[in-house]
Amino acid sequence: MRFWLRSTRTGLNWKSARDWGVLLALRLTGRLKALVEVWADCEVLRSDLSSGEAHTLRRNLATRHRQGRELHVDYGIALRSALSVVIVTLVGCGIWSWSGWSYGAGIPQIGSILCCVLAAMDNATPVLRKVLTFMLIALGAAFLYKFAIMPLVGSFYALAVALGFVLIPAGVLLAVPATWLMGFQISVNLIYMLTLDNHVTTDFNAFANASLATFDGVALAMMTLATVRAVSTEWSVARLLHSGWRVVADLASGTRRIDPELIAGRMTDRLGLIAPRLALLPAGSEEQENDVLRDLRVGLTVLELQRIRREMPRRDHKLLDDLLGQIAMQYQQGAGGLAKCKKAVAETLDRCLNDVLFEAGPESSRLCDALVGLRSGACPGLAPPKFTLPARRLIA
Repeated sequence: MRFWLRSTRTGLNWKSARDWGVLLALRLTGRLKALVEVWADCEVLRSDLSSGEAHTLRRNLATRHRQGRELHVDYGIALRSALSVVIVTLVGCGIWSWSGWSYGAGIPQIGSILCCVLAAMDNATPVLRKVLTFMLIALGAAFLYKFAIMPLVGSFYALAVALGFVLIPAGVLLAVPATWLMGFQISVNLIYMLTLDNHVTTDFNAFANASLATFDGVALAMMTLATVRAVSTEWSVARLLHSGWRVVADLASGTRRIDPELIAGRMTDRLGLIAPRLALLPAGSEEQENDVLRDLRVGLTVLELQRIRREMPRRDHKLLDDLLGQIAMQYQQGAGGLAKCKKAVAETLDRCLNDVLFEAGPESSRLCDALVGLRSGACPGLAPPKFTLPARRLIA
């Protein structure tokens, strides 16, 4: 911020900048200015929420973001998750029909519920082992209720008080992300195993059969998810990374025109999906070297370059087209391309910057800002560029 104030007083801007450190500082100043503006908007919205008023900003945002932001979608993983539910349902119903066991309906019921609840997990087997432990707790509580407490209950209010001793703490656990699975399993399985009816029954045979069907459903879900749905953390992270790389490559090649907010929403969502998985990667994994936040920055900068390109004269497209083509090639080749093409991309970027720095006009400032952001995002770790008076100019 002090640099911004100093540069404002001295008149330092993109036209007079000839040093890479100064260019980075100018780029940072612009991002800080945008951050301050967003913070001011947040303060206005916070004031509206407190006072009940509605400023123009609030009405504009309500109109602009009326629809929910689109998030990352993986149809392949969704298909595998759906297939696991279908297999559990068909196999469970087959066992129920073949055995003639009246309590066998619980097998596909419990199994399909677990497959749906755990569909987003890469490998649900460790979680299902915990589920078995929680189910044993629920089984013990259900046995105590069924044969010791329920015969003493004579009204609805007494029933509500009796069940509240377990269901209220289970509901609290269910509301906490770290313990939601325990609360979910205890509350759901307790009610399922009690088989509540209009009249109290102490039929141990029915209780044992219902409990056995529940555990069979968990076992079937565990085997199916381990066979059909289980994937390694590295595979999942690589799939998320490649989906982001494909989008950046399409943007650079110009094959897709996507709303910047849509790109930001999807790539930010991918960042949220990858972050917890990075802690589970084994030491020395190649996927740890990738940076999704960098890919997000590159993608948004490429969008800005495409907008600037459409406003430039057609005769000045050549060098910028070469740069965008190299960015597309870099991200099409994946992790190998990100390492191999980095130097070539940096050289083309430096030539573009060298031409733009000696031009005048608002278009040159916007282009210079975008090129500096792309140079720092797509080519980290390389030596800073050196600028000399160009023999030709990018913008006439």
